Amino acid sequence: MTYYDYIRTQVEAGLWTQTQAVFGRNAQALDLYYRIYNLVLKYEPQKTYGYASRIAANESIYSQIGGDIRIR
Repeated sequence: MTYYDYIRTQVEAGLWTQTQAVFGRNAQALDLYYRIYNLVLKYEPQKTYGYASRIAANESIYSQIGGDIRIR
C-alpha cells in the first residue's frame, strides 16, 4: 500500500484530519502531495510523455491546490 492509497482510504472514511496527528510535521507535506496527485490523476490519468510539464504549466491546478504559486 502506498502513502497515496493509505491517505485516500483515510479521506474516504472521513478520518484523514484526525490521522494527520500521527505524521507530525510531515502531515502538511503528505496532504499537499495527496492533493497534487489527485489532480494529476484527474488531468493526466495516462501520464503520457511530458505530463509533468503540462501539469506544472496548468494555472487551474494551482488554484485548486490553494497556493499562490505562479510560474514566471
